[in-house]
Amino acid sequence: MKRRDIELAGSIITTTKPFSLRTLLLIFALPFIMYGLFGDVRMALVTAVGTIWLYFAVLVKEEASIGLSAARIYLPVFFLYSGLSFLGPPMVHTNQMILMCTLSGLAFALGWVIALPPGRRTVALPKASGSEPVRQIFKRQLVLTVSVITLLTYGYAYSQAGVLPAFSGNPNLTRVTFLVNGYVSTVVVVGLHIMIACGFIEMLILKGYRAKFIPGAICLLAIVLALGMSNRGVAVNPLVFALLFVLWRKNYKLRKLVPIGLFSVAALSVAGYVRNLSSWGESYNTDLQLQGFSGAGVWFAPILNYVYGTAQTFDTTMSVFPGSLPLQMGQQFFSPILMEPSVDLYLKDVFGYDFQGFGLALGSVNAFYLDWGPLGTFIGPLIIAFCLAFVYRRALSTDDPRWIILYCYLLMQLIFSVYGHPFAYLFYVIEPFVFFFLIRNHMGTRQIEPQPAFHSPQSSDRSV
Repeated sequence: MKRRDIELAGSIITTTKPFSLRTLLLIFALPFIMYGLFGDVRMALVTAVGTIWLYFAVLVKEEASIGLSAARIYLPVFFLYSGLSFLGPPMVHTNQMILMCTLSGLAFALGWVIALPPGRRTVALPKASGSEPVRQIFKRQLVLTVSVITLLTYGYAYSQAGVLPAFSGNPNLTRVTFLVNGYVSTVVVVGLHIMIACGFIEMLILKGYRAKFIPGAICLLAIVLALGMSNRGVAVNPLVFALLFVLWRKNYKLRKLVPIGLFSVAALSVAGYVRNLSSWGESYNTDLQLQGFSGAGVWFAPILNYVYGTAQTFDTTMSVFPGSLPLQMGQQFFSPILMEPSVDLYLKDVFGYDFQGFGLALGSVNAFYLDWGPLGTFIGPLIIAFCLAFVYRRALSTDDPRWIILYCYLLMQLIFSVYGHPFAYLFYVIEPFVFFFLIRNHMGTRQIEPQPAFHSPQSSDRSV
């Protein structure tokens, strides 16, 4: 087995293989597509910087585990999302928000470098094609048990609501009555996440149609149930997390993420448009026209409004805290542990918003600011990066899939924290350890100590 020294920090644009011309052309085409849809030069420029950054930092990496470094993949996504969010309607605290988002990104990079300094190296184990279990990756009996409990709870919710949200006149409002309380919601959401993620991973990794049938059926059933609730996030989050795990384990080329990502964003936005149109009728199209959306742009309005809404919620938070109300000092950030309502419900009450069925787009920077002010927007990301880098090092230097699946779950949560609260619900903390327990440790754990840096014709340096 050949050892390859992998540098865990350093330049984010060092590449290890020739460019993919097709992927590069697609990346360069995206800003022009954005300008064609929305007619905003600023939007095209932000898209250009973010996507080109992603291309050189992530997509050209030969080793999937290196390209999936949180420092590589999260920072350009954070820049792209935050940059677009400031291009919406005028806001009061735009300059302060840009400063805090910049400090947040720098703090994350600093925390990552502190945990993985440029001089530290570790050995990345090759992914042996025959190392996967023949019949199953997860503890099948436990997954089936969870599936049965989820189906029974879902059936109970349906019996109480009398209709699936997707088939009601107002899916957003019906979803509130469908998930009758926090216990039902937690069981259904966690159960569907487990069914989708475990089924999707085994369906892609196991060989043979017979081996794929049961996990594929479980995954498909769970996706249908999630869509029946008219909740895209319940289906999307575990699929993204499972895809990250499969990319890492199978060492697939990360440029495959480009068409998958573009299709997923388009599909989610169109689904959101159809859902909102069914809830509010033609008045929804009228509202979009008043907001400046026209032509094909209306199909992407749900996604873009979510992006804009993140900055607008942050702007409103700064208008209220700490001027009218004191900073929460952890009371809202740790509300799941304190058994308090989620932070978006708290803010909806504070802001006087009267709508049901969906929450506010908060974002991690807003979440840290709400509790600890500008200092929290720096310290919070630094701590998260430091802790995540430890898990990444462990996942990179061992063949134990439990650490890989733990890291991929946390990476998924980090990516989605650009618009969601990083600790909105208790299951955000419970779920990664559930998957850590469910996956079989079929390859054993071989922790390899960091090796001294050396250069030789047999070694290949790869920046993380």
